[in-house]
Amino acid sequence: MLISQAKIVNEGRLVEGDVNAAIAVCERYPSPVSSIVEAGLLRFGRPKDQVERALEDASAHELAVLEQGLPILATIAVIAPLLGFLGTVTGMINSFEALASVGLNNPAEVAKGISEALITTAAGLAAAIPAVLGYNYFNNRLRVLGNRLDNFIAELLNRFEKV
Repeated sequence: MLISQAKIVNEGRLVEGDVNAAIAVCERYPSPVSSIVEAGLLRFGRPKDQVERALEDASAHELAVLEQGLPILATIAVIAPLLGFLGTVTGMINSFEALASVGLNNPAEVAKGISEALITTAAGLAAAIPAVLGYNYFNNRLRVLGNRLDNFIAELLNRFEKV
């Protein structure tokens, strides 16, 4: 159960039918949940479909706000290995150019290009792996939160009907 949910429903006296007190609690405890509840409370007494629509719109808005950073993580997760592979290609090109110009007489020159290729590959993967992990973690957390909010909206609509 969401922490703010309990405060809003219990402290807000929604169970007793005191909608204004519940709105005051929403304003006292700002959070995504309280914003959603307040949107429903402000339409309390209207037809159920209007209240439900307000709750769903507020929920979609709050989730969109929470999702704002995810595209950045996704972009890093995709671009970092590509940049690493680009460095791999340029490093191998440098190795072959060194091989063509000095031959096998100077393996250090060839090794520099190979080293460049390996370093850029490792750097790309080092940036991409945490970005993928972070993206998946936060994306999953938002999915779970979305499911909880859907359940909370259904519960809130049931409470509205009882008040």
